[in-house]
Formats: sequence, C-alpha cells, structure tokens
Amino acid sequence: MWHFSKLGWTMTIIKTSIKIVIMKTKGNFLKIIATAFLTISSIISSNIYAQNWLPYNHMNICNYATSNAFADIVTIKTDSFAIIKSDTIYYLNKIIDEINYHDPLVFKPQFLLSNAEISGNYMIFKDSSEYVFKIDAKTGDTWTFDSTFNITAMIVFEDTDTIFGQVDSLKHIVLSNSDTIVVSKEFGIVSFYFYDKMKRYNLIGIENLDLGYRIPAFNDFFDFNVSDIFEYKERKQKNRPNGGIDYWYNCYFKYEILSKEKTYNGFKYGIKKVLSDTTIINPVYCPVCPPTYHSIQNTDTIYFTYSNNSFLDWFNNEGAIGSQTNYMHRIYFSNDLTFDVNVKKYEFIKPYPIVHAPVIVNTSFGINFGLIHKDSIVYGDGSESLGYSIDLIGCKKDAIVYGTIHVDSYFTEIKQLIEDEAIYIYPNPAENFIYVKLNDLLNNAEIRIIDLNGQVLLSEQIIGNLNRIDLTTLKTGIYSIIVILDSKLLTKSIIKL
Repeated sequence: MWHFSKLGWTMTIIKTSIKIVIMKTKGNFLKIIATAFLTISSIISSNIYAQNWLPYNHMNICNYATSNAFADIVTIKTDSFAIIKSDTIYYLNKIIDEINYHDPLVFKPQFLLSNAEISGNYMIFKDSSEYVFKIDAKTGDTWTFDSTFNITAMIVFEDTDTIFGQVDSLKHIVLSNSDTIVVSKEFGIVSFYFYDKMKRYNLIGIENLDLGYRIPAFNDFFDFNVSDIFEYKERKQKNRPNGGIDYWYNCYFKYEILSKEKTYNGFKYGIKKVLSDTTIINPVYCPVCPPTYHSIQNTDTIYFTYSNNSFLDWFNNEGAIGSQTNYMHRIYFSNDLTFDVNVKKYEFIKPYPIVHAPVIVNTSFGINFGLIHKDSIVYGDGSESLGYSIDLIGCKKDAIVYGTIHVDSYFTEIKQLIEDEAIYIYPNPAENFIYVKLNDLLNNAEIRIIDLNGQVLLSEQIIGNLNRIDLTTLKTGIYSIIVILDSKLLTKSIIKL
C-alpha cells in the first residue's frame, strides 16, 4: 500500500503529463488516453478515502488546543494496551483537575475519554459514554456515533489539505446535533467538537514526530544567555497557633550569568552573585535563621540538572500518587503576567497521619526564565505552620527588563540607613502617642507595631516624614516598631507606659 503523500505526488505528475500531451498532440487517440488516465486517477482517489482510517494512532503523542492560550493545551497519548479476544484496547492518559490534601485524588478522562478500542471496522472511545468511528467509512455512510444521546454521524465529503506541511486527505463528519469532526488519513482526528463541554479541540502538534507545536521540556526552562540577570526575594516565617509570629526573615539576592556550558544532563553557569542583608524579626525564636550577610558579592557556579527537575517534561494536568500513597503531585500550565511568559506549575502535597498536618509545595517555572515562584507550608500538630517562599521579582534578558532589577548599591542601602539613624521615634517611653520621624528615603512606607509574641497589633501607612501613632489601645509593655519599605525592614523598640 502506498503512502498517500506518494500517491498524491504520482497523481499530480500523471495529470501534468496529460496537459503537456494535449498541447502538443491532437486526435481521438489522445482523448481516449486522457480519459483513461483521469478515470484511473478517480478510482485511486476513491480507494484512498475508502481505506481504513484510524481516528487515533496509539504510537503518537498528540497535542490539542481549544484556543491560543498555553493553559488550554491537552495532550493525548497511550499509557498501556491490551488484546482481548480479537479486539485491541488502548488505555489513554488521564489528568487531574485539582489536588487537595483532604480530598481523594481523582484521575479524569480527557475529551477522547478513557479507552480507545478497535473492534472490527470501528474504533470506539469509551468511558461513561461511547464515541464510535467507522474506520472504513466513505462519503454518504452513516452510523450511530453516541448511543447515550442518540447522535448519528455521516461522512459528508472528502478533500485534501496541508497538515504539518504535508498534503493529506481528510474526511468531514457531521453529527446529527450539527457538530463537526475532521479526520486526517495520516494523523487521525485533527478537529473535534467536545459537545459535553462545548469546546473544539484542534490538533496543533505531535510530540514523537516533532511536528507542529511541542510542549516545552526541561531544557527550555533553564536555557539562559550570558549577561542575563535574575533578582529574587526569599522569605521564611513561622506562625503560631494563635496567629502570632515566632519569627520571619527576608533576604534579597541577584545573579548575573557570566558563562554558560551545556552538560549531558542540563546546564552549568558561572555567575556573579550579590546577596543583601538579612532582616530578622524575633531572632531569638529563629534557630534556623541565616546570619546577616552584609551584602556579599562573589562569583559562583550553579547547575540545573534533568534528574532534579524531570517533572518539567510532564504534560498539562498530569499527576501521580506516590508509591506509598502518602503524597501526590501534578503539573499544570499557566501564564505569568509580570514576565509575560508561559509557565509550568508544580503542585506537591504530602499529608501526615494527622489530618491538619500536610506539606504543601507550589512551584512555577518560566520558559527561559527558570524558577519564578516557590512556596511551601509545613503544618505542625496544631494549626501552627512554617512557611518558605522565593520569588523572582526582576529579570533582564536580551537587554529587556522585566519586573524590578536593582543596582548593586541597593543591597547595602538598608544597612546604611540604620547607621545614619534614618528613623527617629519620640517620646520613648511614651504614654498615649509617639511621633515617628523618617528621612526622605523612607517616605510612603508602612509602620507596624508588634508585641513580644510576634502579634501584629497595629499597621499604618506613612504619609510624609512625620507621623503621629496612637498607642491608647496598647497595654503597658515593650513593643517593636517595624518600618517596611519596598519589602525591606527597619526595627526600633518602644516602651508603652
């Protein structure tokens, strides 16, 4: 059996040859030959459309989309298959819409349902309902497509079109509910209207054949350029069951790519790293807090390896349960508006035996941006929690700046402000009111008053350089005043009489 593209090429040559002979030769004999060739061509074309066409090829990994949005991409592939008597059943991949530590993990079928079964001249997609395709159908043929909703199908016409740069023949199916499906001889379903969810899925790529759009994988996320700059904010916080804060700290750092090397399993980068002062609240309660870095600048080497990030090769809404069924994870697609980049988001949940004590991790990776966001929460026996987060706040790529990138001197600014007595509080001790005087650099900041337990008792926005703070609602004792500017902190102590 010839490949259709070869047949299409041969038929084109035959028709072209006929046209050339007609221009150079006259007579009834030519007309007979031309008619014979055209008849053969018509027969070949008819036979092509009558051949068995599979709406789904189990060897392919097919990407479909309902719109131009990255988050709408659906990937269909075969997880496993079985042969039962004379029928072959392909078990298609399922997805997870959402995971939650207190709900059971549910895998759901996609628009082509759970199983694809070849039985005789039919391919049947099965789950709670069935979609039936007659694989040897030709124009005018009808059959029952969905018996649950009493929907019939008909081949209304066949034609050719270019699919992934290749001329291919198509069958156009119209359902009795007026929906349409288009099937390609070479690639199966290329357009499918999923009437249960009122969405049309169009074939946009085939992973294993490297055709059309392919889902970004590991190397696409960590492929940076020399001179790229990334700036991050890191934060750790421990919350008490009563809502107070044991401690929390902030740290800023940025790195610039100085050199790049492709390794067998990832990338190796030489970097220049700038690390800010670490601001700690209630350090006596913080046994894991880092030391104050005082704006370290150095060169270093970082590695991104496939073995540590292989989940970035997953498809949209793919998920799994751990081997001991005590953790679950999934990947889903989204878009980051700050950096205008498509991202893969990774969710991980590991419940403890105690119902209210899970580990929850959410991580986002951007194409050519690497890590954009990561946060994790570990709950204790009660409602207390330990939280950690790191966020990309700025990036410079190909001379384009996204978000906020600070100059190196910015990382020493807070230390200098403290040394210069940038904040002045009076009177101290105070009875009913205090005045907070700030230098010009701290205008439009936020003031918080926190007790020794870490409980935030008051929060106000500073307008101008001199501000009066009402203390009449506070009990006698020692309090911390925190001034927050662009997520950086200055701390002073006051005594309430």
